Amino acid sequence: MRPTFARVSAAISITLLGSSASASLGSIASAVASPASGLPPALAIVMAGLGVPPGACLVEDGDFATAEGGCKDLATGLVWGQGSTAPDAVPGFITIATWDEAVMFCEDSTQGNHGDWFLPNVDELAEVMANGGVGHLNVWDSVRHWTSTTRGSQRAWMISFAGSVESVQLKSSLVSVVCARVAAPASPPAAPTGLSATATSSGQIDLTWTDNATDEAGFQIDRSLNGIDWGPLTTVSANTTSYPDTGLAASTTFWYRVKAYNSAADSVYSNTASAMTSPGAGGPALANGEFTIDGEVTIGSYLDTHFDDGVFETVREELTHGNPANRTSLLEHKWTFNVQDGTGITLQARAISYEEDFDFAWSLTDGNDYEDAGHFIGTILSGGDEQTLDLVLPAAISGTVYVRVIDTDRTPGNTNLDRVFIDFISITTD
Repeated sequence: MRPTFARVSAAISITLLGSSASASLGSIASAVASPASGLPPALAIVMAGLGVPPGACLVEDGDFATAEGGCKDLATGLVWGQGSTAPDAVPGFITIATWDEAVMFCEDSTQGNHGDWFLPNVDELAEVMANGGVGHLNVWDSVRHWTSTTRGSQRAWMISFAGSVESVQLKSSLVSVVCARVAAPASPPAAPTGLSATATSSGQIDLTWTDNATDEAGFQIDRSLNGIDWGPLTTVSANTTSYPDTGLAASTTFWYRVKAYNSAADSVYSNTASAMTSPGAGGPALANGEFTIDGEVTIGSYLDTHFDDGVFETVREELTHGNPANRTSLLEHKWTFNVQDGTGITLQARAISYEEDFDFAWSLTDGNDYEDAGHFIGTILSGGDEQTLDLVLPAAISGTVYVRVIDTDRTPGNTNLDRVFIDFISITTD
């Protein structure tokens, strides 16, 4: 409920809409108050006596302007509403309230058709006075006003517009009231920049970015498993510049982007950043990158090798140059993995080929050791059947491991552009 406003006289004489009239408070309240004002009838009477719209600036200049339901402090963006007024504005009349009533009054106010009014804190009230609020705001400037800043459970701070005097008073005291609200921004906030993603464990990636905005309401963080298909991850409050994304799958790459937002609109997105979580204990290491020597990836990427789900990365051969009679088709493609050592390490690959056989091998150096004993994983045979290759790797290996696939028919004149379809590759440490 709203606070009760004191009535000292049952009949008053005021200047109303440019005319002199004498009437009871009740009849004047009915004539002056309106739902659009968001103020109780008694306060509407006071404002009518001032000769200005409810909450409007008494003086408008380069520091204050009537806007958004009140008098806007252009330095801070806070809008100040209609406040308590001097007794002589309407003879024998003043509006005052206890602290609890003041808080409720501001929260319930719909002045100017806005419903986000609040009782200002001691710093906000002191700042508007320092910015020249006296003589601009439609308030009684010779009395103290409640602030939302409390001292203990029974007292709260007050500030007088006359000299910015601060004092503490019992919350049960009757004191003047002025409400404030944050002005809506006129444009979207500046976009964040410098987004970075760092994997700190098998289940966490830490994000950091630069906040370039001064008027954001918060930030929205989006996440993707492929850098293409995005979904919102979470929102964080204004002035936040970091976020830990936890509970992630091990050995998985995640992409991120961030945007700022306010009530006007969203900013453009930041740069995109990605990181791959480390392998968990006993969990598989999945491909964290890839590169092609011969051929091209025509469908998908290394991300499609993360799950044994029938979704394939497709790599196709390419033709050599030179004499047409000597041309042939070639394919050589490689993936990288970050592997932890353990008591046992197993590499598994699942793939399909329809027209040609393809050999798989692994390396620690991406050098000539693909041909060393124990580095050949196996051959995916043509014919269209999905096949699984398994190989136990030395338990002592760790760090970057390369897996290579190459074609097996490089006969001059063989110009068929054959393809290999890779469903799943993993290296599991026990």
